[in-house]
Amino acid sequence: MDPDRGNVSVDVAEVYDASAQVTRGTWYLSTDSEPDFVVAPLDIRSIFPQELQLLVSLGGLRLVERFGDWFGRPFAMDAPLQLCVCESA
Repeated sequence: MDPDRGNVSVDVAEVYDASAQVTRGTWYLSTDSEPDFVVAPLDIRSIFPQELQLLVSLGGLRLVERFGDWFGRPFAMDAPLQLCVCESA
């Protein structure tokens, strides 16, 4: 719901590039009266949880703590995200 436009729908066209671990897509935001008023390309780089410690260390950091959500719940296989607290190594 947009305060100026009313109901906004989002259509997504995307493809996953497994070798690069990137989802490349385009988001189309529309209303009944304004089709595709925003067309936004979006590339999302994916990582797998087991890769993170290596990536963090290669970036000169050390993983201090890892959470599964913004409320500080533990990171587990059903966690909606991976939130990491790092410090300089």
